[in-house]
Amino acid sequence: MPTLNQLIRHGREEKQHTDRTRALDQCPHRQGICSCVSTRTPKKPNLALCKIAKVRLSNRHDIFAHVPGEGHNFQEHSTVLIRGGRVKDLPGVKFNCIRGVKDLLGIPNRRRGRSKYGAENPSRYEWKMSLWNLSRTRKCLRPEMKDVHTAVRKERSARRTLGKALVHKLGSLSTEALTFGIAQDLHNSLNAIQSLDNLNISTTERLSISTSKFLRLRF
Repeated sequence: MPTLNQLIRHGREEKQHTDRTRALDQCPHRQGICSCVSTRTPKKPNLALCKIAKVRLSNRHDIFAHVPGEGHNFQEHSTVLIRGGRVKDLPGVKFNCIRGVKDLLGIPNRRRGRSKYGAENPSRYEWKMSLWNLSRTRKCLRPEMKDVHTAVRKERSARRTLGKALVHKLGSLSTEALTFGIAQDLHNSLNAIQSLDNLNISTTERLSISTSKFLRLRF
């Protein structure tokens, strides 16, 4: 512990801290181009083949970055996003590549720590795949529907039109006006509408035919 005379003569000096990620220029991330992909063994007592890449950042700094996760599609001249974070087992490697951004793909089957490895939520991934399959099916069946959302909107509008027409027609009837002949026409028309379910046509076409048949009823 210094004495008072020593503090008066020299004072206290602040500790100098070196910035390990000074190549990022105080930015959270930097984009770079890969110039070389290789492997390196970690320090003792660990044994592995860690994937590292030599990356030239957008500010002309050349660094070594670690590629996390199992397997990658990283190769020369690939674009990658770099963040700070050293790897304890690899001396001189003080940066990490961000998975799932730019040319570096994520890990699809990852369930834990998905945000670190660019993996999507499984339920959201299945929902996207189901939408993709549905859009492919609709494009094959009906080429004019180029977007699955357009098909969904058309089906919803057709359902809404049929429902409004049904409520309007039935709401305008009184108990006395519902005679046997009108009831018979309504019964026959509804049977014709139900018979359309057995045909191999799309929902939009079926609902449009059903709406047109129902609106032709004479009340």
